[in-house]
Amino acid sequence: MKNPSTNHFSNFKQKSIQVLILFSFILISLGVNASQKGNPDYKKLWKKADSLVEKGLTKSALEVVNQIYKFSKDDKSPAVFVKSVIYKIKLEQNLTEEFYSVTIKSLNEEVKTSSMPVKPVIHTLLAEMYWRYYMTNRNRFKNRTETVSFKQEDIATWDLKKIINKTIEHFLKSIESADSLKKIPINTYDDIITIGDNSRKFRPTLYDFLAHRLIDFFMNDEPDIIRPSYKFEVNDPNFILPLNNFANYNLQSKDSFSLKFHALKTMQDLIKFHLNDADPTALIDIELQRLGYIRTKAVFDNKDSLYLDNLINLEKKFINSPASADITYEIANYYFVLGSKYNPLATDENKWMKKKAFDKCKEAIAAYPNSDGGRNCSYLQDRILSKSMTFNVENANLPNQPFRALLSYTNMKEVFVRVVPIDPDNFKRKRYDYSEDNFKTYVKVKPIKEWTVKLEDDGDYQNHKVEINIPDLPIGLYAILVGSEKSFSTEKEAVAYSTTWITNLSFISRKKENGNYDITVLNRDNGLPVKNVSAQTYSEKYNYVLREYRFERGDKFTTDQNGSFEIPAKGDDYSYFYIDFANGKDRIQSDYNFYQYRYYNDYNHEKVITTNFFLDRAIYRPGQTIFFKGIVLQSDSISTEIKANYKSNVVLYDVNYQKVGEVSLTTNEYGSFNGSFVAPTGVLNGQMQITDGHGNIYFSVEEYKRPKFEVTVKPVKGIYKLNEKITVKGTAKAYAGSNIDNAEVKYRVVRTATFPYWWYWWSGYSPSSPQLEITNGTATTDENGDFSIDFVAIPDMSISKKQQPTFNYLVYFDVTDLNGESHSV
Repeated sequence: MKNPSTNHFSNFKQKSIQVLILFSFILISLGVNASQKGNPDYKKLWKKADSLVEKGLTKSALEVVNQIYKFSKDDKSPAVFVKSVIYKIKLEQNLTEEFYSVTIKSLNEEVKTSSMPVKPVIHTLLAEMYWRYYMTNRNRFKNRTETVSFKQEDIATWDLKKIINKTIEHFLKSIESADSLKKIPINTYDDIITIGDNSRKFRPTLYDFLAHRLIDFFMNDEPDIIRPSYKFEVNDPNFILPLNNFANYNLQSKDSFSLKFHALKTMQDLIKFHLNDADPTALIDIELQRLGYIRTKAVFDNKDSLYLDNLINLEKKFINSPASADITYEIANYYFVLGSKYNPLATDENKWMKKKAFDKCKEAIAAYPNSDGGRNCSYLQDRILSKSMTFNVENANLPNQPFRALLSYTNMKEVFVRVVPIDPDNFKRKRYDYSEDNFKTYVKVKPIKEWTVKLEDDGDYQNHKVEINIPDLPIGLYAILVGSEKSFSTEKEAVAYSTTWITNLSFISRKKENGNYDITVLNRDNGLPVKNVSAQTYSEKYNYVLREYRFERGDKFTTDQNGSFEIPAKGDDYSYFYIDFANGKDRIQSDYNFYQYRYYNDYNHEKVITTNFFLDRAIYRPGQTIFFKGIVLQSDSISTEIKANYKSNVVLYDVNYQKVGEVSLTTNEYGSFNGSFVAPTGVLNGQMQITDGHGNIYFSVEEYKRPKFEVTVKPVKGIYKLNEKITVKGTAKAYAGSNIDNAEVKYRVVRTATFPYWWYWWSGYSPSSPQLEITNGTATTDENGDFSIDFVAIPDMSISKKQQPTFNYLVYFDVTDLNGESHSV
């Protein structure tokens, strides 16, 4: 049973500042200080708009917001203006079906006329609107090819590359005027942002606010779906250089769409901006974000050790600042995660890491108890110290003999054990009820035995397992309760329980092919069959009046001299049932459902006729003769035989499943027949079928001409390494023997990866590398009809060498001659 006292650990730090009501689905009313004399009373106008919204008068509220919009634009009140724009977006989404298209068009017009400090905020809103449009229509975009050569004013016609490009473009434009933004304090927009505790020190300027919004988007994996040949990867240990070194590192990439690159580039600029701050809070915040991101995305092997080294050095550098407690917490959490990987059956490695994390937290709490990092460390300590346990015992044990149970526990030096009797008839209804209320019901029952068990606790804060002795018990059903406190309180202590039957009975079952069950009852001690044992079946059915599952009695059986009985299957329906065995006062219930279904064909051996059709080809021209053959077989679950002298009515159906031909045939002594149809003309071409009701075959009817040439690709010889150039050669030759020269050859190279089959069993998960087109282009056949292309075997750098990937490169060619005939290989 789960420890009810376990706290769910969450990061205490509230450092994000969010734009008010931005695309949320509730309206938040924020007051704006009354303007100076002669200017509009914005506070009064916002109050009126909020009131109209509460009454459901959206159009009237929009009219008021439009007034605010006009006034704030005229008197250049940036916070009020942006708030009015956001409010308009929210209200207009209820008034138009094309909300995203209309809003994006409106924001694009707005950004053309706006200036600092409004323009960057409009850019970030526009970027988010583009991305939300994609999220709403992602399935449509993922299957769409690139749209080119026409005016793309309608966003509904865009392809995936264009909408992601637009999103990136506007996020980058939001911080384009970085120098100016760094001079604008965040309190400029106090009226439209929600400010968390101590959040100003994390986002002191408008640049910080916008840059972190950009980083949050670029750190998301889903937008990173445009994958060029030279995809930017975090594969260089220089990306996790110490703070000052990274600030001066030259970040470059050929991948203009790489979100990882833009995220790191923006982090680097934030680090430079805050490098010499008197208060290092904002600097530490972005540095911790950078280190964590690199560790997550890096593909070099020593990323964990470099991450920890950087944290330790960073903590030393800023040890005199309360913000250093955030670094201490990250170090402690690193140790805690290592401690959670401790496997006592394999090695003692990481055994003491949780204690190391606990001791590390002490440092932050002692130095800066009221800091965010200090409070996070307190929560982590609570998590490390939390008590937990699980308790397992076998479903049944022999009476009047002691037996063992397995206890798994954390942070306990003793447990209290209590054995209480359970009513077997009541247990049927609550056998799967592991709720706290059911546990409390057992606690109230007078125990027949109780005792204390001393446990070993070496102070490592790890989970330990031990077998404990359960004293002998008389025949019956019992719940064994275990608690870390004598009262078995579930409020702050760890509790667990398990049930067990004390019985001389056991049983085995065997399901027959016809669905019947053979059940044999045996003596649990010596294995001999037990006769005259009653067996009552129960099924669990839902009562729609009481709205709960109820047990209903089924058939009752008695074991024979051999301790056996048979439960026959009922009709063609399926059923689930339990069995309650009783031999006087000795009882046991099956701890699982028996599933029963009687297959009709299994006991009647119904004979089924099937027809296997064969055609002379797979594709025909309209008007061409279709020759077919059929073999008729008759079979049951035991044997199969040919069906001689059997009459079949064979029908030809067109694309629209309309009958266009029919013929009656009789099988010969070998069970076969043959015939022909003429492929229909003047109807829709496509997939058609021939059938006799016992089988069918599909074929295509198409207007086509015979190919005049073929394309062959020569096998690639030799052994190549990754990043080496590979040449692939091919030839286009006419069937008449002449060479196909000056033909256009379009090609593309697609990379896939496979991994050793044992990797999953060793690591617990299967790595993957998405299919990627690494290059494409065109070539031309020479006078001999030959062509060749070169490509570099680029690996997937996001895959570690330890995973031993094997990369496969598939080359696709489309060759088109001067007459327009095309072949693909």
